[in-house]
Amino acid sequence: MAFRKLEQSFCVLEYARTSSVVTVQRRFRAEFQKAAPVFNSIKKWYAKFRDEGCLCIAPRPGRPGPSEETVNRIRETYQHSSCKSTICKKTWRVSLSISIRITMIRCVVYLLRIFKMFRGLMNNLVFNILRTYRVCV
Repeated sequence: MAFRKLEQSFCVLEYARTSSVVTVQRRFRAEFQKAAPVFNSIKKWYAKFRDEGCLCIAPRPGRPGPSEETVNRIRETYQHSSCKSTICKKTWRVSLSISIRITMIRCVVYLLRIFKMFRGLMNNLVFNILRTYRVCV
């Protein structure tokens, strides 16, 4: 069962105060009206808090995103030639010309389009707010 940080911190504080897992489990059931964590979980949370000073989960190494250089190369390629689009054949040609995988190009182009759309929405929102309050634009 997954426990929220509030519940984990409750267990850690109670264990630090009482040094009894059974007491922690009893008070947990009384406080949160749900099944208490097992002995090993409480001890593990307490040891982690004692050693690291935090119950936070360390960031996991994931799949790295595109580098800034890759994004800039794709952006420049699409800005220089307005006829290039993300249609499969043309994307394939672009990937060959700048030697970047097709999937990476599609991902970056998609993100750039979302950013451009979001930026346009924000500009419209700011313009409407300024117009509403009759501020000169």
